[in-house]
Amino acid sequence: MLISTGANAQMDAQSVRDACMGEYQRYCAGVLPGGGRIVACLSEHADTLNGQCAAVISLAARCVDDYKRFCPQANPANGELRACLLNHQADTSPACAAAIANLARN
Repeated sequence: MLISTGANAQMDAQSVRDACMGEYQRYCAGVLPGGGRIVACLSEHADTLNGQCAAVISLAARCVDDYKRFCPQANPANGELRACLLNHQADTSPACAAAIANLARN
């Protein structure tokens, strides 16, 4: 998920790492990756995250149902998840659409 701005903002594991490494090390270093545990940990500290990390975590948290609905087989590690979500952007929930827009602004 190498974070970029605009419509090409990516949502994958690499983007979360890039945007949130400092916050991860500060708040969630003992959390084992997988199963959404790191996103959940970072979400608990949402009010103290940097802007880019907060936007990525918001996207992950707000779009989980959309991921499951539209992209259950997409691999987040290689950008498939981002591409799939963007393909279905018009059909996503209002919360997910707002998170996508927020990520693009940061």
